[in-house]
Amino acid sequence: MLTLQDLADRYGLSYKQVRDRMTALGPLIDPYLLDGKQNTKLLNDSGFAIFDRLVQIEQHDHLTMKAAAAVLAHELESNGKSSGLGDLGKQINALQSRAEDQEQTITKLKHTVERCQDRISSLESQVHPMLPSNVFASFWRRFFHSRSPMPVTPAHSD
Repeated sequence: MLTLQDLADRYGLSYKQVRDRMTALGPLIDPYLLDGKQNTKLLNDSGFAIFDRLVQIEQHDHLTMKAAAAVLAHELESNGKSSGLGDLGKQINALQSRAEDQEQTITKLKHTVERCQDRISSLESQVHPMLPSNVFASFWRRFFHSRSPMPVTPAHSD
């Protein structure tokens, strides 16, 4: 999810220019816009692909923002017959499969971390009785028990 400011930073546009492009795209981009915290507009991956295609059309064909939005609308209406939209669909599918792969990797890593933590706990429980700290603890216990407690003298009040 990208904020409109993220888009502005990525494409070297001002925030207002990004907002103008969102307005020009209108109903094409609206399903992909979500409201975030404090009414921040967030654009999902599919919406990002549409916005990216709009910028590509503007730059490659040297069209105005509104003309590029019209070309993009025509591409979307032609159900992928345009080569540009086909590339857009491929990008969306690639992003979705990449996200799924990353989720699987994260799940595997979480399981690996859990197994490592269990193994560490097991090894610690085996090693703990053999640690020299138990020897030192018994020494100090014997040392303090063999000594008589120090007498406490009352404080003098004048």
